[in-house]
Amino acid sequence: MNKIIHGENEFDISIRIDDIKDSLFSNGDLDTNLSVIDYSSIEIPYLTSVVSTVPFLSENRLVIIQNLLSNIDSGEKKYSEILDDIENILQNCPPTTNIIFVENKSLKGSGKSIKKISSYLEIEEIKLPRGRELNPWIKNRVEILDGKISSYAISRIAYILGNNLRLIDQELKKLILYCGENTIEVSDVDLLVSEAREGNIFAAIDALLQQKSAIALKSFHKLLNDGATVSSIINMIHRQIRLLILINEIKKSEVKPSDIGKRIGINSNFAIEKLMQQSKLYNLNQLVIILRKLVQMDLEIKTGKIDENIGIEIIISELSQNA
Repeated sequence: MNKIIHGENEFDISIRIDDIKDSLFSNGDLDTNLSVIDYSSIEIPYLTSVVSTVPFLSENRLVIIQNLLSNIDSGEKKYSEILDDIENILQNCPPTTNIIFVENKSLKGSGKSIKKISSYLEIEEIKLPRGRELNPWIKNRVEILDGKISSYAISRIAYILGNNLRLIDQELKKLILYCGENTIEVSDVDLLVSEAREGNIFAAIDALLQQKSAIALKSFHKLLNDGATVSSIINMIHRQIRLLILINEIKKSEVKPSDIGKRIGINSNFAIEKLMQQSKLYNLNQLVIILRKLVQMDLEIKTGKIDENIGIEIIISELSQNA
């Protein structure tokens, strides 16, 4: 069984590799029959020797080669020159050795590595779930972890964490432990998970208000890739600026810091601390100008005067220059 397992879904790839290990080994014979080789330390004589080694007290040997093929496809001379050697190793691979190329990015079918060696192995792409694909992934993961969750809680987790699958898995384990045999509901998610998304939003808006347009663009594109929509990002920025304006006004009346959260309807200590920090850096006039620009751009997007993907970049660029 020789394979290429590739894709940006690092979490599910790791689970797939664990499943393969379980299918090949038992009774503690994995450690003596597993070799993991990273592309940066690849040496053909050593790889040839490892692949040819007879399994020890087992019927199988497993060799995992990490991120070599994507580096071959990148055209880097050091790696592209060994493709013939890789083909030769696959041709002469003993039946007791299983070779798996693990690539943490999607390989193109037209790439030279797949063209060269695809006839010697199976190819399996594990994609990162996006949009509507994320909810069934979360539901399935909860079932695997022997938990129960409502559809509304699933949607809430998808909104808060996007498609950061490893983080979702960690939070699901925490929620299942907290809820026990009870069904996980939206209130449980909001209690235990909400700060994760807030951290990403605060980081993006911090960059925006500190006039770091390149970092801001990268941060907001990360939110988009994690499942957020342009509309939701505009709403995030709008809400954040509005809260900063409220805090600036409330501070004039000498309200106790501990009471500010109650006045603006925020219960998260993390969120209050970040808002207080930001409110010290930007005056009311700056925030009002930003809010007006934001409303105008949102109107132009919704009325079809400008494409939303172009609009979000213009918003971020203009706001970071005028913050």
